[in-house]
Amino acid sequence: AGTIATSASPAPASVDDKGANDFIEMLKARSEANAEANRREALRSDKLSSGDFAAQYKRPGTGLRPSFVSVKTPSTGETKLLDAEEVAAMESSGKVKVEYGVGVTKDGKEYVDYKNKVYVMVESNDPLVE
Repeated sequence: AGTIATSASPAPASVDDKGANDFIEMLKARSEANAEANRREALRSDKLSSGDFAAQYKRPGTGLRPSFVSVKTPSTGETKLLDAEEVAAMESSGKVKVEYGVGVTKDGKEYVDYKNKVYVMVESNDPLVE
């Protein structure tokens, strides 16, 4: 019967493996340095506190989650979602106007419903104005 020779020793390390080994050693050292902090975190009883999940509401630079506003283009009927800050700037420059919906009372009377805001792009008939 024939025998198959196998080697239990790993292949010699190449230059790339040395770089990977250095990286792994750096990770091990960082893990050992943070061992106490990781242990304290594991023993914490309030792992599901709101502070742990607050990052989902943060936005780089502002600390808040981005809020978007729908802006309607009357000629095409297209609606776009734009950043609220951008819409505020467009509103102050006159590129966007606010229209309010119409509500109906129990008596059938119509009134301006200020809770129903619709942002509308202002379109110009002048081809020189954009």
